[in-house]
Amino acid sequence: MDADGTQKDELADGNHRFRLTYRGATRTIQQVVAGTATVLFQTVSATIALNDSAGTPIAASAATVEVQPGSSGGYLPFGADGILDAAGIESMELLPGNHRYRVVYRGATQTIQTDTALATFQTRLVSLRLNDSAGSLIADSDATVEVQPGSSGGYLPLGADGILDATGTESMELLPGNHRYRLGWRGATQTIQSADTPILFQTKLFTVELKDSFAALIADSDATVEVQPASSGSYLAFGDGGVLDPTGSETMELLSGNHRFRLTYRGANQTIQSSATPVGFQTVAVFIELRDEVGALVLDSGATVEVQPDSSGAYIPFGDDGVLDPTGTESMELLPKTHRFRLTHNAITQTQQSAEPLVVFDAQLFAAPTRLQTQLGQNFPNPFNPETWIPFRLAQESQVRIIVYDANGERVRQLNLGVRHAGNYFTRSNAAYWDGRNEIGENVASGIYYYQIQTDSFSFMKRMVLLK
Repeated sequence: MDADGTQKDELADGNHRFRLTYRGATRTIQQVVAGTATVLFQTVSATIALNDSAGTPIAASAATVEVQPGSSGGYLPFGADGILDAAGIESMELLPGNHRYRVVYRGATQTIQTDTALATFQTRLVSLRLNDSAGSLIADSDATVEVQPGSSGGYLPLGADGILDATGTESMELLPGNHRYRLGWRGATQTIQSADTPILFQTKLFTVELKDSFAALIADSDATVEVQPASSGSYLAFGDGGVLDPTGSETMELLSGNHRFRLTYRGANQTIQSSATPVGFQTVAVFIELRDEVGALVLDSGATVEVQPDSSGAYIPFGDDGVLDPTGTESMELLPKTHRFRLTHNAITQTQQSAEPLVVFDAQLFAAPTRLQTQLGQNFPNPFNPETWIPFRLAQESQVRIIVYDANGERVRQLNLGVRHAGNYFTRSNAAYWDGRNEIGENVASGIYYYQIQTDSFSFMKRMVLLK
């Protein structure tokens, strides 16, 4: 075509077909030519409009628009720059025909194929809401909301600021399609992919309980509870104040998922990871006993007992008053952990660290003799698995051996401690240590074993139990 939009050629008179291609589209005209004739092709002004769900043009949308002339081949930018103007429309001269139009708005794409001069795209008002487990909107949640238009590419804040409004909802105009929505609340995240509206996120009511060894709720425990949403990141106070209520339980609305719960009771803490509810923590009844050399309970000892929960931090009185009862025993509900126990009797203090429900102290270790006597104490812990410590006292310097026998009297292991000075060997740092292995390094089986101390002038034997 010439610069003036015309093209001239000499043709014989007759019926001719003329074909013109413009901006990727083609149109043909068949016309009888006699003498001088003009064959006229004419474009139409095609318009693209983007309206919202109410039918109002979306101003300043910055939506990109393209056309595929004749609905085949490549797409071309529509209009002057391929972007809808500030009024929400754009126009372009095209040959009449069936064209395909494509608009991209907020990351999503939609196409319309039409032979009319007006292609109208319309968004849909998508609403998102956050309900609690009872189906009520959660007000003032400050939950963050995002959308991944077309379920691909990056996420965009949904709505004006990407935060649910005070009523628990948020809305946004989007092109119809299958989008992915992401909501973040209280440290956890959940996604929903949907082509529908409204998009409903719903929380789940989680309950944390603390029960004793009889499976009864522990009232007025003052146990603190925390949750690590989705089992990552920081812990949050669980419930209204992070403390179990007087009945022994606490509740909190959370997004469904696998969360980590942490409970602290009497100085020890325990964690449970769960996606189910209720989340049940349970204590065990731990007993402390004071027994003599023949295994009988020491009555009316007046011994004081303390526990260092989780073997760290401060000691607290064990039981109801921190004193062994007249029968020689005391009990206390504790989380199932390894704790350190301290007993004071006859002005002598001994400690044991144990995860077992029964902790036995040997009364011989608390004797207050007029002169130092060689003695063999009860191993601790007992029962044990797989290691134990064997306390003893020496009246004078001597070679010391500890020999372990099985229930049949067969020697299992000999511990050669070498020369030891006179004194007390009662603690983990200086008592005899047995790792539960035989002479060739094999772990021995559960059962009753006997241990014997041999010095230069003393020999004595006691019983112990390995329980796996």
